[in-house]
Amino acid sequence: MIVTGGSRAAPHELAVKLTEPGGGKRVAVLEVPYDASLLELFFDWQLISEGTLGTNGLYHAQICPAPGNPMTPVQWIRAADILGEELGLQEPHHRALVLHDDGERAYLHVVWQRTNIDTWTLWHDMQNYPKHERASRRMEQEFGHPPVQNKRVKAERAPPPPEAPPSASDPSAPKFNRDESRQAKRTGVDINAMKAQVAALKAAAENPQAFKAALEDAGYMLARGDSGYLLIDEHGSVYSLAGQLKTKPARVNEFMAPLDLAGLPTVDDAKNRQYQITRRKDAS
Repeated sequence: MIVTGGSRAAPHELAVKLTEPGGGKRVAVLEVPYDASLLELFFDWQLISEGTLGTNGLYHAQICPAPGNPMTPVQWIRAADILGEELGLQEPHHRALVLHDDGERAYLHVVWQRTNIDTWTLWHDMQNYPKHERASRRMEQEFGHPPVQNKRVKAERAPPPPEAPPSASDPSAPKFNRDESRQAKRTGVDINAMKAQVAALKAAAENPQAFKAALEDAGYMLARGDSGYLLIDEHGSVYSLAGQLKTKPARVNEFMAPLDLAGLPTVDDAKNRQYQITRRKDAS
């Protein structure tokens, strides 16, 4: 079970993303807290958050079971309950549940109101990744799904293969392994878990625009590099997108081609934006 998520604003963009079917995708609204459209709900929740001086009034999460593990409507709702329990997003935080199904894979979008309307405070979203992981393990155990995380844990415990130097005949070969190790020690980021998360977001996205939006929801930002697409995390660390997806840069460039590389921010601009986002979160 893969769980991703992050705080955000832009209620109109999110409502459109969740309600517009595309590529044969089926959309079903499983739950809303009161009689209103998703657009009305998200606008209300974002507006209320501004009364707490917060800038991101919504928390958007995705729950994606491993392929071949169908879920009933009751199980989808229970999955949202489990995630809400781990995050601390329960009543009086309102939520909306939207199920997407393209015929091959189904995944649930959960959007919470971050503002606690009883205390008029904004729910804190720090350390959300460990909470996602705990929720994933609970869901897998309760629904009898295969433990996706265990495969990553096993890989982490295995002795790492020797690191081969980049080929001199291929100057464009990505050189991210050593940099990733240094960044992991500095920031405490779990590189294997990060790669699994990015791969899951790509698998659930029908186009590069949706992939970019999902990455931003999860706290990442795309940037342009000299030879392709780069990924900037919330710490300002820089990663090769091809490296995170464990594939050749040419394949990543082919998938991402509809998204204009020149239109993405530079690495410095993306780092600055991540810094500003972090500051706003700390202030809220």
